[in-house]
Formats: sequence, structure tokens, C-alpha cells
Amino acid sequence: METILFISAFVLVNSLIILLFYYFLQRVSPVLFILLCLTELAVIYSIAELFNQLDIYLLKRKVFIELGHAKIILLEILLGSLVIAVISMIISIVNRSRKKW
Repeated sequence: METILFISAFVLVNSLIILLFYYFLQRVSPVLFILLCLTELAVIYSIAELFNQLDIYLLKRKVFIELGHAKIILLEILLGSLVIAVISMIISIVNRSRKKW
């Protein structure tokens, strides 16, 4: 049960961050657009590292969360989140270029 809650929280946090950044990417200048893109990727990675450290802390407290060998589930969700973030950046670029024409 703890594993499902842990993974659900990780996916929910990443999804909210991607949606929030997508909203702001539509409304900023080109310089801020680039900075926000880099910030989005850094924040997603930081959230993944935070959940990794949380898992280590819980292991020390004898709360076992089964994430597979080398925490493969966290890595897969991180990769998926990064791919979705890049896709949202590409969609933002396309939408911004259409508005200029």
C-alpha cells in the first residue's frame, strides 16, 4: 500500500509541475521562456531526488517501499516526466510560433 501511495504522490507532483510550467511558458518573453524550460527540467530532477532521499529515510525507519532493483520505478517515472516536459516545451514553441503569424 505504501508503494502505491509513494508512486502516486511522485506522479502527481511531477504532473502538477509540468502543467504549471506549461501555463507559464505560454505567457512569457523568449528569454524567460528559455530560462523556464531549463528551470522546469531542474525542478523535475530535484523532485525525483527528493523522493529518492525520502525513500532512503523511510528505509532507515523500517518502512519498506518496493521500487524494484536500483529503484527502477523512480527512474522510469523520472524519464517519463522529462519526456512529457520536453513535449510540452515543443507544444509551447509551436503555439508561440503560430500566434506570431
